[in-house]
Amino acid sequence: MYSNEYRPPGYDSDTMKWLTAHSIYFLILGELGLPGMVFLFAIIFGNLIANGRRMREVDRLPEEARETQRRLLVCLNSSMIAFAVGGAFLSAIYYPHIYVISGVMTVGGFLHRELLELAASSKSVRSSPIQRVNFRA
Repeated sequence: MYSNEYRPPGYDSDTMKWLTAHSIYFLILGELGLPGMVFLFAIIFGNLIANGRRMREVDRLPEEARETQRRLLVCLNSSMIAFAVGGAFLSAIYYPHIYVISGVMTVGGFLHRELLELAASSKSVRSSPIQRVNFRA
């Protein structure tokens, strides 16, 4: 174990306990410094700000897609806020959670842009615009 091999001379494993910070914020601050904190806050707040901008554009969507898209954006924001709050008590910064949430928020942004393009191209959409989005490249 790392702590047993590199502990200071004169300390044994019973008197010196090697602990980790149980907060993503203190863990990043201790291991990556201020650049790491800036990067973490850029991920969290960047995604929240982008979704806030998308939330203001929801009114340009057809009536049948507005509520669904609004709920999607609120749920995506809630998941990022839940990670940020839970991160104050858990040291899970090196797990893929924040990257998965960011990826899902990015896909939600692509879906939102696709819905806006569909709404701009056709004024009356008979079926739900979400069903009409082509996800194949």
